[in-house]
Amino acid sequence: AIYHHPSAAVSKLKWMLECTMGSQTTFETRRMELAILKDTTTCSSDGNGDIPPPAFSTFATSNITDEEVVQSFRDSVDPFSDDPWMLEYMRYGQLMLIIGDCLFVHGGVSERCLGQVPGRTSSNSTIMDLESWCVALNQ
Repeated sequence: AIYHHPSAAVSKLKWMLECTMGSQTTFETRRMELAILKDTTTCSSDGNGDIPPPAFSTFATSNITDEEVVQSFRDSVDPFSDDPWMLEYMRYGQLMLIIGDCLFVHGGVSERCLGQVPGRTSSNSTIMDLESWCVALNQ
């Protein structure tokens, strides 16, 4: 798909989700989630202290702009936002895990990325030992 949205951030996020992460529906799914969260915050109690679930509608999602969806992704990793939930998840998650003779990774391992750690710039930064590479990726 070709994206020609007036906002470069919206186009970039849609492209990243669809073309690099295999997440073709995530942008619109996040819009639906934001609409539900927004509706939930405006719901009132039914008298028993329970807040009924919001009725989902196209109208609810049309009230969430593309820019709000982008901002929600940014906020999810911003340490200064009210709820950096994805940042917290990433702090505790592991990109690579070795159990016995099995290697578990988020995404995949290609020859081009073997031994590489994002953020390291030295030409001698390739880690040749699998266990050391695992530790470095998870720091």
